[in-house]
Amino acid sequence: MIDWFLSSLLIDSILKLSEQGGDIIFILALLAMVLWLFIFERFISLYVLHAKQRSYLFNRWFQHPNIAPESSSKSLWQQEQLVIGFLSDIDSQTARYLSLIKTCISLCPLLGLLGTVAGMITVFEVIAMTGTSDAKAMAGGIFKATLPTMTGLFLAVTALYFHYLLTNKASSLLLEARELCHAC
Repeated sequence: MIDWFLSSLLIDSILKLSEQGGDIIFILALLAMVLWLFIFERFISLYVLHAKQRSYLFNRWFQHPNIAPESSSKSLWQQEQLVIGFLSDIDSQTARYLSLIKTCISLCPLLGLLGTVAGMITVFEVIAMTGTSDAKAMAGGIFKATLPTMTGLFLAVTALYFHYLLTNKASSLLLEARELCHAC
């Protein structure tokens, strides 16, 4: 019951904002859902699941009897290739979706600016229709122009902070994996 109420409230808020700010607000809302879904997935993966993934990869790369680095049958070159493969796996696991998140962040202000242009077209249409600069008639268009810009910038700034946290965490996990490899 509460879930239905909250989802209904969220959908109603997005629809009301879309009516006030134009269709671009709806597109921004869809982009925000995708963006925050990927941010949430990365947080779960990097902060909760990474230790399990790292130990799995470490066991797969280094503890298996056929590829263990301390095995006497392996040359130094083969051992180095194992380390490179392990680090490559860790890097691909930690950096996954970060470039997609950054791309979505870049799209938010651009879509906001598109909404600004659409709102300003409305203002110019009012001026063309009335022949004068009726402030009351133009105010609606200016409001419609500023709302998508504010929404896009707000989404970009808040998501950029979380992208920064995720990027730093991914870098520190990769550094930790390199230190683990040098300890072996």
